[in-house]
Amino acid sequence: RIVEMAFTYQTSRESLQNMQNTVEPVFTAAELLRTFTSLNEPVIDGLLRRTEVMNVVAAPKTGKSWFILQLAYSLVKGWDFLGFPCKQCRVMIMDNELHTSTISYRMQKVCQSMSISKEDPDLENLSVNTQRFERHSIPEIVKVAEQIKALLLGNERQITPCL
Repeated sequence: RIVEMAFTYQTSRESLQNMQNTVEPVFTAAELLRTFTSLNEPVIDGLLRRTEVMNVVAAPKTGKSWFILQLAYSLVKGWDFLGFPCKQCRVMIMDNELHTSTISYRMQKVCQSMSISKEDPDLENLSVNTQRFERHSIPEIVKVAEQIKALLLGNERQITPCL
């Protein structure tokens, strides 16, 4: 079961339209080699690039939410994450499960463990949206978060598909 997923996405209107397509295009090898001549920009170098999907999968109560918070702080600070260099960027965490007070408590604990002050200006680049009682589709989320480079979702089974 996939409980949490982190992914990055392009922020252009064209990419939003591409996300809503339900069929991936089929390319010949020649077309593919001519069209896609470089890799997408790394967000977590050696681990994750823009528009790629990374799943965090583990048994319940094993620390997935704590892991995601540490990843989010690493991204907004531009610090290494588990030895992988992170590009400093804006991040949005969307959580469908935890109460806002629980998320705040955990954020404080992770800040303390990473020696990040609550007054650190980089924290302005980390947005949190709790959707415990209100669900939104991915295209709705993208419209709100066009400048965000990394979107971290909690409990993906409750996210409305973008198809």
